[in-house]
Amino acid sequence: MWRLILHNLGAFLVLFATLSGCRQEEERPFSNPIQIDQYFSIKSLIEEKLPHMDGMTLEKQLMVGNNMEQSSEQLNPEDWRRELDIFIHADINKASLANAYHTEESQNRISHILKEGEKGEIKEMNVYKNKDNAIDSVTFVRKKENLFFLSFTEGSLTLEGDTLKSYRINGLQKVWFLPRNQMQVRGTLIP
Repeated sequence: MWRLILHNLGAFLVLFATLSGCRQEEERPFSNPIQIDQYFSIKSLIEEKLPHMDGMTLEKQLMVGNNMEQSSEQLNPEDWRRELDIFIHADINKASLANAYHTEESQNRISHILKEGEKGEIKEMNVYKNKDNAIDSVTFVRKKENLFFLSFTEGSLTLEGDTLKSYRINGLQKVWFLPRNQMQVRGTLIP
């Protein structure tokens, strides 16, 4: 009888230890195996600024070809996230790009430049800082091309203190046998 009790007690302890281990595993945050923290994260910068942008007005000028459109609207954080999506997607902190960029640093600039022969759409990212070491602006250059298609985008964010002040996007698309399309977006944030 004692043998049966000890056997069941042993099984119970093994089960308890297993369940305890699972519970501890669930409490740990999951790491994202495709995200790294090696380069400047433009995505993190934007996500940090989003709550402070709630209710700010966006004055936007959009020019496609020779057609210009202007608008002014108040945006919430989710609208801002969509508006700045091109910058979020310009983040180069992906595991597949872990060794793809050469980083150069000076007193007021950090540059991540795609190495020769590496396959990344973001060719260059620059972070400019002021004398107080705060970020003044971030720029990127994206280029994607194949035999039939060319897409080229330059983007920049300008900050003033802790606040995003403006952004700019210049884009060019060329599809084989079709005329090229050019686009410019200028956005200014008004408190």
